[in-house]
Amino acid sequence: MPRSLSLPLALALLAVPATAQITYVDADPATNTTLADGSPFVPNPLNDGSDNNWSNRPFANGGTIFSTNDVSVAGLEDGPMLRTTIGGLLPGFEYLVYSYCWNASGSSDVWRLRSKVDTSQPAPDIQGYNTRHFPTSSFLPSTGLAFDAPIGPQQILGLNYDAAGLETDGHFTAPVLIQEGNRWMYEVPLGIHLADGNGEIHVYVDDLANTATNNRTWYDGVGYELAPQRFGNSCGTPTPPGIFFSGVPHLNAEMTLAMRGAQPNAAAVLVVGISNTTWNGRRLPFDLTPFGAPGCQINVSPDVTAGATTDANGDASITFLFSNVAPATLYWQWLALGTGISATQGIETVIHR
Repeated sequence: MPRSLSLPLALALLAVPATAQITYVDADPATNTTLADGSPFVPNPLNDGSDNNWSNRPFANGGTIFSTNDVSVAGLEDGPMLRTTIGGLLPGFEYLVYSYCWNASGSSDVWRLRSKVDTSQPAPDIQGYNTRHFPTSSFLPSTGLAFDAPIGPQQILGLNYDAAGLETDGHFTAPVLIQEGNRWMYEVPLGIHLADGNGEIHVYVDDLANTATNNRTWYDGVGYELAPQRFGNSCGTPTPPGIFFSGVPHLNAEMTLAMRGAQPNAAAVLVVGISNTTWNGRRLPFDLTPFGAPGCQINVSPDVTAGATTDANGDASITFLFSNVAPATLYWQWLALGTGISATQGIETVIHR
């Protein structure tokens, strides 16, 4: 059954310092960004709000940003769908993927971005995101990065920046501009995706077509980080349960750890540890055969445990809010206690700003 908890501060303070961060990739027509069908993308160097194309404006990362619907005399522009390719990834590995847009302060403007990861050109109306969310919108909220970003009633990550507007909290692997003048960068989590056989992931981006200037789109680039990795063995009958996650491993954000396929209506324990190599002087994994569970192992140090009960499908989940904790590497594993013991693999998360 689903539960929601805050992560204990003491646990995170004992954990290994976090190192994984998001790699930002600036959208560039010369190297990684085309039209959705793969043909060349040539932005208009002028801020023309009536040519149904993206304008190349001198702001944000790389000195340029791609914008539509931002000339008040027009307001009826439909920029073409774009595709930005993230390359150099490990084929077959899972990655958390993000896209980035901008908004300005001083008004109630809601700037928009449509974005989705896909293996081929998606349908015209892909998922939309607001920089300032409101409850009646069909779009989803994006995350304000800077601590003072004007976002309305939605999540803000609260990153700091220096005098030049560069992020200084370690959210990215290299300095990324998140504030410039009266403008702020916003992050859109696009989920977990497999790199293809070429080590690539394709992000499709579009605007909100034929709208007013306060719904403009400023698209800057995309980002990625290696998703939490599974390790160790699982066990159980008739089949071992699996461990899964959703959300993002960021401070001030939620992440759900789930078990699927265990015994139904059974007691379950989520083990959270600061190590997957040692526990109380013993080496991990720890064999549970002497305790009547042949083939089962404890894969993580049981520093904190949280109880739950599986539902009729043998599923259980707990959602953690990563607030008031230090960036850290943590390890997780589910155990189910029914007619016998079953256990999932372990999973590693690197929680960062």
